[in-house]
Amino acid sequence: MLFLAFLYGVYRLRLQQIHLKQAAEMEHFQAEHLAQVDRLKSRFFSSISHEFRTPLTLILGPTDQLLEVTTEHPSQKKLQIIKDNASKLFALVNQLLDFSRLESGMTRLQVSSRDIVKFLRRVVMSFESWAERKKINLDFQADVDSAMGFFDAEKVEKIVNNLVSNALKFTPEGGAVVVSLRVAPEAPRSNLAPDGKIASSLKNAPRNDRMIEGGLVIDVSDTGPGISPEHLPHIFDRFYRVDETHTTEGTGIGLALANELIDLHHGTITVESAPGKGSTFSVVLPIERSAYKLGEICETTPQIDERMHVAAVSHSAEAESAPTTPPAEGKPIVLLVEDNSDLRVYMREYLELEYAVQEAGNGKEGYDQALKIIPDIVVADVMMPGMDGMDLCRALKQDVRTSHVPVILLTARAGMESKIEGLETGADDYLTKPFETKELLARIRNLIELRRKLRARFKAFVPLKPGEITVSSMDDAFLAKVAAAVEQRMSDETFHVDELAADAGMSRAQLHRKFIALTDQSPGEFIRVARLHRAMELLRKNAGTVSEIAYAVGFSDPSYFAKSFHRQFGKSPGELRQS
Repeated sequence: MLFLAFLYGVYRLRLQQIHLKQAAEMEHFQAEHLAQVDRLKSRFFSSISHEFRTPLTLILGPTDQLLEVTTEHPSQKKLQIIKDNASKLFALVNQLLDFSRLESGMTRLQVSSRDIVKFLRRVVMSFESWAERKKINLDFQADVDSAMGFFDAEKVEKIVNNLVSNALKFTPEGGAVVVSLRVAPEAPRSNLAPDGKIASSLKNAPRNDRMIEGGLVIDVSDTGPGISPEHLPHIFDRFYRVDETHTTEGTGIGLALANELIDLHHGTITVESAPGKGSTFSVVLPIERSAYKLGEICETTPQIDERMHVAAVSHSAEAESAPTTPPAEGKPIVLLVEDNSDLRVYMREYLELEYAVQEAGNGKEGYDQALKIIPDIVVADVMMPGMDGMDLCRALKQDVRTSHVPVILLTARAGMESKIEGLETGADDYLTKPFETKELLARIRNLIELRRKLRARFKAFVPLKPGEITVSSMDDAFLAKVAAAVEQRMSDETFHVDELAADAGMSRAQLHRKFIALTDQSPGEFIRVARLHRAMELLRKNAGTVSEIAYAVGFSDPSYFAKSFHRQFGKSPGELRQS
């Protein structure tokens, strides 16, 4: 009897273990399923963003052009309405993408030390023209002129953008929006607000007696209609609208997104409002380094952001005055690689006034085209079927035939991670859709001008000697290789461009385009100049007669050698020897 009881106990224990294992497996399966759903949702939002941004480019771009040529025309107000609403749709797409990234865990906090006052003044005053159009007084106030602190610039800019745009949206003509900034030695961090304020809920709210050392307080106040008490607890809920009178004024996304980003930034947001008296949103953020984990502190990414911002500004400024120097064959060649035919047509109309434009409908076609024509610059969309823009850029930069060609990537993904990924593939510039055609033109001009200056630098080192070249890039390695090939066959009078192209693994046309792009010389001229410089060295060393030296450097006719030498150096071989 005892033995049966023992067996029954073992059976029950084993059955319990099986049930626990099955529950654990089911929990793991559900977690994997949820993770897969998150990944699919993120990919969906990324794809749908691309589908929105391309037609938005085709709406905003032509609208801007028409606004420029229809000054004082009756249709200008209608065009402005089109532009404003397309811009709103663009902002909405960005907000939906931000939500997707937050939910999938792709959004990480990356704080660095910056001047918070200078930064926020720039962000707020970017709304100045909008406020002027609505006849609203927009004011920025700070209790200090400068204050360094640790914060994520991208996240804080989105937070302030949402709060200020929301305030301007609901403030009537003649009203005021004030953004005030104060840096407090200590600021309370609590999800329990004083009377009259409703604080946003935080997933990991600390205890009420916790303090943020060096807290930053941002207040955004408006003179709008205010919010009634029954709506205050819900204003940070997603897709919540205050009442039916605001159905055309918002989607309930902006404040919810700001709340999520503030939560990510270890801060709080509160609101004080009453009907007819306006509203004040107060954001508290920590700005001391000690408030953030090691993985949340980034010393390099913001610097990259600044460099890209400065580069974008310098592109526009320098390109206005930089002369476009077309190659000897004619206009510089721009290769457009974009799967949307309408966008290709739109960009081509603008570019072909200054450039010879070639087109490709996908990355593979673009790569084949680039190898065939060796363009002066490639402008490629990132999201394309098959070989996407990232893969195309990587392939072009790793192929010696096209490694020198600048690449501008066009993308619907506006996050800093995407920009860094693009730059790490070797892209020379990065433009987010929708973009202004003027900016694209300026960036193309600037990159072509930079390439012209680089040609002048390489040309200064011609003739090249293998031992004198420090290989720092694929282009330097290419020049070292061809210089070595010319050096080895210097005395061979039959060694010409076809043989050099074979040694370089290129066709004659590819070699010609590569040489023109790098040194502003043809391959034949490169070989001739290298031979003449070797002859000069031999003449100075008195290494033989003029005829002997001519044969030694690959000239079969001493008379032609003497004429070429004089044309190159302004002296005959005999005069050089005597000097």
